[in-house]
Amino acid sequence: MYRALGLFALALAGACGRETGTEPDTWPAGTAVVVGGEVIGVEEVDTTADALAALKPSYTRSMLRRQALTHVLFTRAVGRIGCGRERAAARAAATAWSAGDEGAAPPRERRGTWNELGLDLWLAVRALEPGTWSEVCEGAGFFFLVRLLERDGAAPAVREGFVLEVVEFPWRSDRVGLPLAVFEERLVIVDPAFRKVVPERWKYPMEEVGE
Repeated sequence: MYRALGLFALALAGACGRETGTEPDTWPAGTAVVVGGEVIGVEEVDTTADALAALKPSYTRSMLRRQALTHVLFTRAVGRIGCGRERAAARAAATAWSAGDEGAAPPRERRGTWNELGLDLWLAVRALEPGTWSEVCEGAGFFFLVRLLERDGAAPAVREGFVLEVVEFPWRSDRVGLPLAVFEERLVIVDPAFRKVVPERWKYPMEEVGE
């Protein structure tokens, strides 16, 4: 199964200029895991896990961390690999738009629950007040800004519906393949606590990449 995923990795390699290098002897303080050379910090994991608790209130801390990694942060990290210049240009365009630059495409309307919107948009819009724009946010292979128009306040949170506007600034054209491309990147578990957090389905094939 994992061997077949190499086709997606090859496609991704052509999307940005892949950078190669050796792993450092040490990683920055607070690093949880590293995917394809991209650092994912403990704070980033826990911030995402805290938000996901609204959708999964019965989950333990370890389970929420697992969801944060496998459903959000692994894919986001892979989207950055080899795309430093493209990502910087996308961020600059998003920042300019937020400051009033009208050169970008107009916002488009989206409707739905977290499942229909996707976790990237849901994480950005869940705490907004109606009528307000978010800061520049990062998804898997794109930056975006979102404005909350309406929310129905349905409970529990998994059923809450939103109406929003979103404007996107992608730096990858192959984002659909990113979740599968995760399995072709090397995983380094830096914080020992995360050895029990990362599921075996991700851990074992990813730790063997490049060996």
